[in-house]
Amino acid sequence: MPSSDTIPSALRQLPQWVLWRLVERDGKPTKVPFTPAGTPASVSDPSTWTDFETALHACRQDGFDGIGFVLTAEAGIVCVDIDHARNGTDWTPEAMEMVRLLDTYTEVSPSGEGLHIWALGRLPEGRRRKNGVEMYDSGRFITVTGDHLAGTPADLQERTQELADLHRRIFGETTTLKVTAPVDLSDADLLQRAMTARDGAKFRALWNGDTSGYPSQSEADLALCRLLAFWCGNDPARMERLFSQSALGQREKWQTRADYRHQTIQTALQTLRETYSGQDTAPVVPTPAPRRAVTLRDLMAQEFAPLTYLVPDILPEGGLCLLVGRPKVGKSWFALQVACALSAGGWTLGLEQRLPKRRVLYCALEDGLRRIQGRVRLLGTDYDPDGFHVVTELSPMDRGGLEELRELIRQTRAQVVFIDVVARILPRRKRSEAVYQSDYDAFALLKDLAVAEGVTIVAVHHENKNSSNDPLDRVSGSTGVTGAIDAVVSLSKKRGEQTGILFVTGRDIEREGEYAVTFTAGRWYVEGDAHEVLMSEERREILRAIEELGGKAKPTEIAQVLGKPSGAVRFLLHKMVTAGEVRRLNGYYTNTANTANTANASIPPTNANTQESVSTVSTVSDVSTVSDVSTDLASPSHCEREAIDDWCWVAPKRRGVRWVSETTEQCERKDSLPPNITPVGTAVRAIEAVLAGGKRMSKRELHRATGLPQSVFDEAVAHMLTTGELIHTGSAYLLQEAMDDG
Repeated sequence: MPSSDTIPSALRQLPQWVLWRLVERDGKPTKVPFTPAGTPASVSDPSTWTDFETALHACRQDGFDGIGFVLTAEAGIVCVDIDHARNGTDWTPEAMEMVRLLDTYTEVSPSGEGLHIWALGRLPEGRRRKNGVEMYDSGRFITVTGDHLAGTPADLQERTQELADLHRRIFGETTTLKVTAPVDLSDADLLQRAMTARDGAKFRALWNGDTSGYPSQSEADLALCRLLAFWCGNDPARMERLFSQSALGQREKWQTRADYRHQTIQTALQTLRETYSGQDTAPVVPTPAPRRAVTLRDLMAQEFAPLTYLVPDILPEGGLCLLVGRPKVGKSWFALQVACALSAGGWTLGLEQRLPKRRVLYCALEDGLRRIQGRVRLLGTDYDPDGFHVVTELSPMDRGGLEELRELIRQTRAQVVFIDVVARILPRRKRSEAVYQSDYDAFALLKDLAVAEGVTIVAVHHENKNSSNDPLDRVSGSTGVTGAIDAVVSLSKKRGEQTGILFVTGRDIEREGEYAVTFTAGRWYVEGDAHEVLMSEERREILRAIEELGGKAKPTEIAQVLGKPSGAVRFLLHKMVTAGEVRRLNGYYTNTANTANTANASIPPTNANTQESVSTVSTVSDVSTVSDVSTDLASPSHCEREAIDDWCWVAPKRRGVRWVSETTEQCERKDSLPPNITPVGTAVRAIEAVLAGGKRMSKRELHRATGLPQSVFDEAVAHMLTTGELIHTGSAYLLQEAMDDG
């Protein structure tokens, strides 16, 4: 019975479904299409088709053998039907090569012996069937099982060019490979050269039987045969002889199955592009596929999948994205943090939405493995240890680096590739080349690779010294760089500050975004819209200025402290009065919290029998606390300070956290605190008190509730995340004990 959970939405959303039964015709079983009513259906009569849900319900209720999808030219969907794709329990190398080439949704046929590869695109003119392989884009119905082949994408991918390449390979004229003269080296010398070459590590691993990184043993066999085809100069006899000496060649299947050996070697030879001649290589240039134009009528009739994001509203999926920033601004931390979260499909950047799970290839070209290990541990971000691959070396693109990267993508089956930094692999510009064209061509190569392999490449790049307000003008290089890429994520932050700006723009991004971000203990957090967050920071500056001026000040005095126009300060003060953040009295502005504290201080002590609060200092477990006998549990937390650094923490039993000036009476017994209680230690206790009882708060809410200075608060949060005392769920913070209780 078909599985509706795995059938791609690109198929399910179209009303082009029929049902089928096996009917004997001319002595052999044939799949015949039917309507849900049980009458014959026709691929040329849309009135006999139905929607997916109706077809699935009828299949389950009325005893049909399965459901099928009708291919039409208007839908722009192609199916490659491979019969007899199994060799026993394994898929044949030829079938897996086609699956790898198209890299789109693939499922097992009803018989269990074939494969159906589904893609978006068009087929070139020509034949449609040969040697057990059929390719159709109209005039046929194809059975659909939902038996998804593991390791292939979950939805249909656009593969017009790849389909043309495959069609030419199967039905067109066979490209004749240049067979070089026999390599004048002994087997031992040839193997020595292969193992010490630029990609010698890969050759050695396969030769010694290491199949990690390959979906099956058969694909590992094919990979080694490809390498041997290069080194043996297309000599199949020598390839078979050398393969049989390797660890992979000791398998019973290779030793006893002549047909398997022949199929694997022939598949390797058909996909070979160059061979080793003892001195240089001879590339084989394939015949280019004929170009096809599309009419605007056909284009407007097509339905494209909506733009998807790897990081919501920040990092789009597909193509080439540039992550830029000044040196040492934290680009590598940002890239690594996102890469870890993508590999696990987890939370990151303080966002309220999980990232999609993707296989990641991380090219750390400026860092060693030790540094990457240390940073991953410090980040504490969830990651999939088997879905995250790291490489620390790549050759320049004009010296084989592009092919190295292509092979790594295929070997790891990566879906997202991070290159940190991309300048390490860019080709050197020739003196005769124009700067713009050189930059454009270099990044266009990476973009073409991303499109051809169906991956997203995130290239980490530096900014120049330009002080322009336009982030694109600050990208290192000419405008050819930004002209070739799909999206730009620009990260900027002043040296020594925690808050920065993340700017996002791109070809398909409908609205440019500018977000405020903070960098704490190696982690980046998105705080929200940059304009709103920065406006809040301006208000905090005014509050700090009022404190510095003795708790009350005039607008002109505040403007002088801040170095800002008095008119702008007056305008913002008016908004703050409306919001209840400051109070205006006789031309002076005061902090609301300080005004409340002054009022409270004027109230004389009362008898304990009254309902008013009576606070006394006591010592419990070496921590100074305030016993508050008030029954008013709704009193908000507030801050009592005379200066930013003139405070100590007092933990009440019932009320919220309070920051009390060291000069107040309540801190006369502050000496009872152990000498090792630091500002961070007291801040940790403040956070624990606010979140006690299983409370959950966003970072901004937690900061406001504690009333802590920003720097101490950030350091305390980072410390508690590192020790595991504090848990960040992506949208809120809570104590570990609350998580355990839940």
